[in-house]
Amino acid sequence: MKRSFLLLAFAFVVLLPRFSNSSALADTYKSAILGPLDSNNTAIYGIDDAGDFVLDRPNCDPHGDPCYSLYVSGHEVSTSLSIPSLAYDSGAKCGVGYMGSEEICNNGREAFIAEGTGAAPVVLYSGTPSDLSIVKSGSFGSLNPVINGKGDILFDDGNNFEEFIDETSRTNVTPEPSSIALFGTGVLGLAGMARRKYQFARS
Repeated sequence: MKRSFLLLAFAFVVLLPRFSNSSALADTYKSAILGPLDSNNTAIYGIDDAGDFVLDRPNCDPHGDPCYSLYVSGHEVSTSLSIPSLAYDSGAKCGVGYMGSEEICNNGREAFIAEGTGAAPVVLYSGTPSDLSIVKSGSFGSLNPVINGKGDILFDDGNNFEEFIDETSRTNVTPEPSSIALFGTGVLGLAGMARRKYQFARS
């Protein structure tokens, strides 16, 4: 019986961290590759939770109509005169950043431009209000970023468009119901084994 309870305790200690949703001390971002773009003639239309996004270009055809370019994994996959159908989740304005730029919030996370120092006069921050990470620093424009519910940032720095995928936020996910059920079944099985051994020892 003692051995079974030790096995049960060991399984609990080993598997519990897998189902916790604690955040790391700092976010880790991966910069996606974008093709050369003229940010003076292109604007951010929106981003979804998968990190796919759309840029729009006004007056891009001979009739003066706007066109929309869909990017998947940082690469342009299509351009059309109609707006691509995505579940847009670009966040909402929640404050004012450096030189009037917008602070954007989404799902408890935020992204904003702040004034830096020295060789990095401008800094792009993101994260939770109590735990911010530097996404980019240097000399660039203070244009508005967008941030989706997973913490991914799409940003026009005044010269180029850049996308930063928040890998930290994507790894700290809530466990799937099937994983929880599997864990619970294992615990119940160990408990049943311990109970049978206990009853056998008493008989």
